[in-house]
Amino acid sequence: KYCGMAHSPSTALLPLPRLLPGAFTLLPRRYFIRENITVDFGEGDTIAVIAGVWKDTVGMVQRMDYGKQTATINVDLFGRETPVEIGFEEVRKMQ
Repeated sequence: KYCGMAHSPSTALLPLPRLLPGAFTLLPRRYFIRENITVDFGEGDTIAVIAGVWKDTVGMVQRMDYGKQTATINVDLFGRETPVEIGFEEVRKMQ
């Protein structure tokens, strides 16, 4: 829901929508609070991506970020190893 317009100096006075104070209560709570996901892998383990853009990709975990709940793996992109951050919910440890 919108309540009038607001101006921002960074947008050279372009009108921006102003949200009503209770607008965030309209969205489910899951959009604001992420549940902590426990994982059974760590740095150096091989994982498989099971969802998202990188589905069916296999890589070795280079870095873990528990705050953002992501793992960084290297994927082959245009013939070069490229680090990619993938959410814990999109990966599984390889057996």
